[in-house]
Amino acid sequence: MAHRHVLQAPPRVYQIIDEISRRWHESFDTTQEGWQERLRQTAILWDGEIRMANLSVICSHSVNGVAKIHSDIIKNIVLKDFYALTPEKFNNKTNGISHRRFFAEANPHLRQARDRGHWRRLAEGRL
Repeated sequence: MAHRHVLQAPPRVYQIIDEISRRWHESFDTTQEGWQERLRQTAILWDGEIRMANLSVICSHSVNGVAKIHSDIIKNIVLKDFYALTPEKFNNKTNGISHRRFFAEANPHLRQARDRGHWRRLAEGRL
């Protein structure tokens, strides 16, 4: 059954999504309590829609937020069914830059003033 959101996409794109969805359904563990609801929540193709986030999680080896709070939201709310199935896939990584590093690189003159302890004079416009 073709889904309305990809009817305009190249046929091969839909075939690939459909095949990934089929394999996900076939591999699903039906011995767990509540598996039907979990399958519904993690399905790629459902009710005429393509759930791109679900497709991304299923096709990825790692899922992370850019901060601990984002990772916690992903694990506990947004993708909780996936987390219950594959907790090892979920982790937290920051975006790699702290506010101190950004500040130092973005404005070297202000960084030098900070390093020399000239904050008060700078704030009063005396530098």
